[in-house]
Formats: sequence, C-alpha cells, structure tokens
Amino acid sequence: FANLPYAEHIGDYADGNVIGIDLSGGDGQALTGRQLDDIIGRVIERGARAVLFFSLPERKQVNYLKRTYGNRVLPFEQHDLSGVAALLGGCRALIACNTDVLHLAISMELPSVGVFDEDARRWICARNDRVEVVQARDIRAVSVTHVAEALEQTLRPTADEISQRTI
Repeated sequence: FANLPYAEHIGDYADGNVIGIDLSGGDGQALTGRQLDDIIGRVIERGARAVLFFSLPERKQVNYLKRTYGNRVLPFEQHDLSGVAALLGGCRALIACNTDVLHLAISMELPSVGVFDEDARRWICARNDRVEVVQARDIRAVSVTHVAEALEQTLRPTADEISQRTI
C-alpha cells in the first residue's frame, strides 16, 4: 500500500479489525441516519473500526459520523475504485445496501451483508456462504440487531475454512 496515492488513508486501519460500510443506497432505499449510527456503534463496540464508503450525496451524513466517532471511522469517497478495492482488502467484512461496492467485495471473497428491499437473488447467488442477506420491504424498518446478527454470521468460518484447519 505504501506507494499508492491512498496509502495515507490506511494508517491505523492496517490491523485487520475493520468493517466496511457502504452508505450509499444506490437507486433504491438507503438506511436511515439513525440506523447507520447504530450499526457503526455496534461495529465499534465489537472492537473494530469502520471504513465508510460514500458518494457526494452522503457527505453531510459522513461529516456527522466523523464528528461522532472520530478516528474510529475512516470516510472514503468511493469514486476511486482502486482505492475502494485497496481498503476492502483490509476489511474483515462489508455491510452494503446497494450492489456497487458489494459486487467488488464478493469478487474479492470478502464476507458481506447485503441489505435489500427486493429479492437479492437477482444479484447474489444463494449458494454464496460469504454473503448474508437482510431483506425487508422497507429498509428503513430493518432491525439493526438483524444486521448485526448477519454480520456475526458472515464472519463465522465457512465449512471449507474449517476443513482446511483440520488438514
């Protein structure tokens, strides 16, 4: 990372206890500010830091979250795909409400939680055991506890990982 233009963003986040959170709702619904605040709080309570992937419309919300959580969050504007990929590479998991960053995380085999207001089979293979889906008609009604449980589930070792340990 040292020679890359976004290396200054990595700093203390190189310890591997980082969860990525994509704040963008894309074309669909996004989580509310309160939901995001609670999810980030849960991530920090578990001893992790959060990388907040965002685009221009979320800047005001990102400023609030940065003031609230200080150096425990790293905001990163997602227009730089190579920077997004580099930061995802240092994350243990991703939580996302749209498929932009989620598809990149899936291609990197990063454990992920997708929060959707429609059938996720359109974007995610049902056999992918690295992705947990939280689905609701209205994303704003999704329980933060449900998202936290999905995160814990996706961070559990897969059957292949367990069998590799016993070999």
